[in-house]
Amino acid sequence: MRKEIILPLMVLSALVLTACGGGEKNTQSIISLTSILCIDGTPTITEITNYEKLLSGDTLVKDDANATVEIYAGSDGTKRVCLVDNGLNAHIVR
Repeated sequence: MRKEIILPLMVLSALVLTACGGGEKNTQSIISLTSILCIDGTPTITEITNYEKLLSGDTLVKDDANATVEIYAGSDGTKRVCLVDNGLNAHIVR
């Protein structure tokens, strides 16, 4: 009887211990917009799909205070961003 109780308790303890702290590490990636330049004039839908997609939780950061970005919102709710080519930089933290 004692062995029947100890074994399930050991299994339960092992599951609890492995569940704590074994999660995903929060690693961020940086996506530079330096090479994702906006098209002069009004871009076509095809050109906009080449811009970087913004995801939920992304942070758009201007590396230079005067950097300019353009954000395009599609009818499906997707957003894409490009950098206006003015020699200044911006990036996305994902």
